[in-house]
Amino acid sequence: AGTQKVVANTVLPNSAAIIWVPWVCAFWGFGASLMLVRLACQWIGLQSVRSRCLPVDPNLTGFVNDWAARLGIRQQIRVLQSNAIITPSVYGIFMPVLLLPAACLAGVPHEYLRAILLHELAHIRRFDFLVNMLQGLVEALFFFNPAVWWINHQIRREREACCDLLAVEHLGERITYARALTNWAERVHGASLAPAWTGNSPGSLVERLKRLLSPGMQPPLRLPWYTFSSAVLLSILILAVFWSGTRGAFLVAAEILSPAQRVEKI
Repeated sequence: AGTQKVVANTVLPNSAAIIWVPWVCAFWGFGASLMLVRLACQWIGLQSVRSRCLPVDPNLTGFVNDWAARLGIRQQIRVLQSNAIITPSVYGIFMPVLLLPAACLAGVPHEYLRAILLHELAHIRRFDFLVNMLQGLVEALFFFNPAVWWINHQIRREREACCDLLAVEHLGERITYARALTNWAERVHGASLAPAWTGNSPGSLVERLKRLLSPGMQPPLRLPWYTFSSAVLLSILILAVFWSGTRGAFLVAAEILSPAQRVEKI
């Protein structure tokens, strides 16, 4: 009865130091929900594009699956074309689908088309579609952390470089592959050296070409000042939250337990 009285008489205002917890949880829940909705919209959009795709020439499908076997890909790949996309992409994990823009099949030299297909097959071999989905989930759950976004950006850069290297190993011609990248960029974005089919920053294609033509070249890690500043501020905020939470917990414990009980618990 005495213990119940102590608990009942706990002074709640002393726990005001941790009243921010519901607000923090609400902020995280709202932000994570928005990011998950964004992922869902991307998935639905991809499904919509896939449902309106058309089959390609059976000879091209046979060519793709022949090269897939050479790369050690065991899944049977379905190749489709669409006018709704401008860059090749890979969809699916166990039953992958290679989506090609119609422009990719019209007037592109055979050796350039082979280079593009090898790059996409490299994504399938590496299960990059699954990895990209997991990255999206991590970004949704840790949307507030700029370090997570920066690390994911670096992973995507290295992913494209790995696929380029794998494609060149099987193509055997670095110059031809570099020309294929440039040719495709010019078709999609005009005469400027814009990104090929990566969706990254405008300098990404130049970086990829440097890596291809200069073996051993290591691009510098670029950490924007705003990312660094945000990470520092976030770290300070987290430390402040931990300090406030610990202090609030001790205040609540001081109201509930007697000094002797606190010593016994410790």
